[in-house]
Amino acid sequence: MPMATYRFTQELYLQMSEELIGGKGKKSALVLVSVALLFLVSYFTSEDAPIHTLLFGLMIPIVLLAMRLLLKRFLRRSYEQQAALQEEIQAEFNASGTQLSQASGNHQLPWERVLKWKETKGFLYLYENPQVPIAVPKAALADEELNCIRSALAEHKLAT
Repeated sequence: MPMATYRFTQELYLQMSEELIGGKGKKSALVLVSVALLFLVSYFTSEDAPIHTLLFGLMIPIVLLAMRLLLKRFLRRSYEQQAALQEEIQAEFNASGTQLSQASGNHQLPWERVLKWKETKGFLYLYENPQVPIAVPKAALADEELNCIRSALAEHKLAT
């Protein structure tokens, strides 16, 4: 059965974070930028628009940029504070589920406890609870190992 050995670098951790929360942030940012554009258009197309309309329209993109920079800083600090995350991890996939092993401890995840799974460009995510997945970098697995894991997930009728 497939086995992956990997270590989360700061770059890999940031990539995983971007995949997990980036899509939601991009959608809301697009909505907020659209609202800002509406304010700016209304200011420049109206003869009597108050100055606060212009300021509000300019404030939204500035706040979004600041939030993005603060999030990256928070994620870097979070990574540095999690020693267990920086350890080498071995993920073994077998007929009964997944066994994660690292210096700070082990975790067994039977297929029956996997609520759902998700595959992205860089990771395979197994959700034991709705919010926090177990992330396995796809680069740590060969193509045939990934296919074997996908088959096991399909065999247990787990939703993507």
